[in-house]
Amino acid sequence: MTAGHEVTNYCVEVNSPQDLFWYSNPSPSATTTSILEFNNNNATNTSSVQGNITPLVNDAAPCYINPPWYQNLQFKMIAVYTLPWWKIKLSANEQNLPSIPLQATYSFKTADVSFLNPAAGHTTLVGCSTCKVEALTPQTIFPFGRDNQLDFRVAKDIFITERWKIEPTADFYNLLNANPILTIGTAYNTSAPGTPGAWRNVTSMLPGRLIKFGVHLDF
Repeated sequence: MTAGHEVTNYCVEVNSPQDLFWYSNPSPSATTTSILEFNNNNATNTSSVQGNITPLVNDAAPCYINPPWYQNLQFKMIAVYTLPWWKIKLSANEQNLPSIPLQATYSFKTADVSFLNPAAGHTTLVGCSTCKVEALTPQTIFPFGRDNQLDFRVAKDIFITERWKIEPTADFYNLLNANPILTIGTAYNTSAPGTPGAWRNVTSMLPGRLIKFGVHLDF
């Protein structure tokens, strides 16, 4: 078992207005035309409503990242045992790992950005043709549970002569046929779930149960 906790804090006063407060108009919402505002308040929000901008976005430049302590817990166990009958060897490998965090990266162009109460000389965002902002504070929302995988092996030594031995094996990978999500689409958009390129679309999962038979020959 391993455990740990890491907090990232770089909340300092900056002179970049786009890091403090900005808004984009029109809103990327599929249902409303309200202005989308980002203020650097690091409000925790666990909404997962597709296309619902108001309860989804929490800040533009999260500077304080404090993941839940349990997301750093890892459990791994290996067990080996030889049965007294026929000397059959059993082995198991169990691991329980943290899941991936929910991530929402919103891309926008500089022409879509303006500032509230702009100061002289700070009316236009320049410096990038396509900018990106994290709509969710990284490493804070984990809606996909934990990743559990159990592998199992059965083997037996069969001696042919004093120097020759064969070992039939049967390996069961992902014995419980678990299906944790490994990667998702992280580019924020309001496309309907399941359509190509939609946010939170599952892009990879743990492969299903696999059984493999083999024979080792020692001489």
